[in-house]
Amino acid sequence: GMVTRAIANAQKKVEAHNFEIRKQLLEYDDVMNKQREVIYRHRRAVLSGEALSDDLAKVARTPEEQLHKIIGDTIRGLRKEKELTLKQMSRRTGLSISLLSQIERAESSPSISSLYKIAVALDSRIQDLFGKE
Repeated sequence: GMVTRAIANAQKKVEAHNFEIRKQLLEYDDVMNKQREVIYRHRRAVLSGEALSDDLAKVARTPEEQLHKIIGDTIRGLRKEKELTLKQMSRRTGLSISLLSQIERAESSPSISSLYKIAVALDSRIQDLFGKE
């Protein structure tokens, strides 16, 4: 009767909850494995005397530096796609060649105003400059 149904429902909820926990664990496990692979690849590289690769440099970057790198790479990519030189971009944006170059190389923190001018010059929206995440 009612008690049996209540127990069955409780059982279902507990099983669903346990399933979610296992799912989450598998996802964490996946991330750990990816990290482990990267670390062991570096370990092998170091032991065999190779140079440290790009993704170790990524690990060493702060989230802010990483964002600057994504923005810079994206701007450079869009600029090259449109076959524009830094000089042409400078004319279109009113920003100096030097600043544009620093932004592309992630050596300068671009202001919202600069990003807006760059986006307009590239026929893009500001949010397109933040990469394809």
